[in-house]
Amino acid sequence: MQALDTLQSARSSTPEEVVALKKRKRELEIDISTDMFKLINRNRLLGVMAKYQRDLLTRLDEADEAL
Repeated sequence: MQALDTLQSARSSTPEEVVALKKRKRELEIDISTDMFKLINRNRLLGVMAKYQRDLLTRLDEADEAL
């Protein structure tokens, strides 16, 4: 519903308002891309940390069995 209202208001907008809306759209796209990049990297880091934790637990289990 909000998208329809925005579209209807854009039709009656002045060229300056349209330019401002397009600029804001580009800014939002950049912000979204940046946030997605951060989330992907954070997810990769968490995966590496989880593997490291599993490896440590395996080594602890092996050391415990050796005792």
